Amino acid sequence: MNERIPLQPPEIKPVPDSVSRPQWSVMIPAYNCSQYLTENIRSVLDQDRGEEQMQIEVVDDGSTDTDVKSLVEKIGNGRVRYYRQPLNVGSLRNFETCLNRATGHYIHLLHGDDKVENGFYEEIESLFTRF
Repeated sequence: MNERIPLQPPEIKPVPDSVSRPQWSVMIPAYNCSQYLTENIRSVLDQDRGEEQMQIEVVDDGSTDTDVKSLVEKIGNGRVRYYRQPLNVGSLRNFETCLNRATGHYIHLLHGDDKVENGFYEEIESLFTRF
């Protein structure tokens, strides 16, 4: 994982059989978007189904605009996990890290400056079931 722009598709490792898998992994790649992150996290927490059904994690690509870990701890109140890249790896590598840290059956890469409307996960699950 040395180059910022991969020359080939990333390797996404399978989740080990020994890992308990929630239905959803909501992975939030973030870099210098602290002004949006509070609303982002709250929009997910408003639909939280508990840890057994939903993994929620912010993957910080070395933000410099605020202490993202403290923000996540405050807003997430222990419910949202936080991971910080050891150095800024760029958006594509940060997305790859999100995918490799995810354990859910469904993965939602929710960019740090986006949010989800109420009912989003329920509706998407319904579509997955129907089609």
